[in-house]
Amino acid sequence: MKEELKQKGKNYKISSEIYKKFGVHRSTIHKWTKEFGLLQISKKVHRRYTDGKKLEILQQYDKMKLENPALTLEEVFAKLGIGAHVYNKLKKSIKKRNDQKFSNVQL
Repeated sequence: MKEELKQKGKNYKISSEIYKKFGVHRSTIHKWTKEFGLLQISKKVHRRYTDGKKLEILQQYDKMKLENPALTLEEVFAKLGIGAHVYNKLKKSIKKRNDQKFSNVQL
């Protein structure tokens, strides 16, 4: 049973069907997932973007919208592999950085 779980890899979702299929308790499956590193799948992945990567994503967004204005925001975000919330956070973060860089400049 352990080997079968291990072979399924990271895309194998653990559900009540598996508990029933193998005839084992939920805690046993949980122990196996911890042992083989499958538990990390169920946890939300938080990506950390460098400033360069943030700019790159924003530039890709602008390029896609210029090339094909008919694309919806959802389609663009899906192609970029991000959500609308992430896009807005990236945009806000870059703007904040730029404001901080030039806040000491006196005109």
